Amino acid sequence: MFHIDTEQGSPPSSQASAENDAPVLSAEEQMERRVDWLIRELDELCAMASNAETVDLVEDQKIAIGQMQTRVQLILSFLLARHPGKLRIVQNG
Repeated sequence: MFHIDTEQGSPPSSQASAENDAPVLSAEEQMERRVDWLIRELDELCAMASNAETVDLVEDQKIAIGQMQTRVQLILSFLLARHPGKLRIVQNG
């Protein structure tokens, strides 16, 4: 049986909570944590898509996954527009 980790929680918040004494993160630290969280979540989806026991769960979300792809392409187009020719996109497989 494949275990789905629901303990990872939600994306990192941009501010420290009132009950937590952790310092407020800089914009760069917030962005790094957010992107790291997204990558870990996408890795989990990749693992689930390659597993016969969970592939149907992923397939049921194919519209949402297509929306994620569109948004990533939009982000990349914004970056390419700022610095044409300086961003390399590498695809595996």
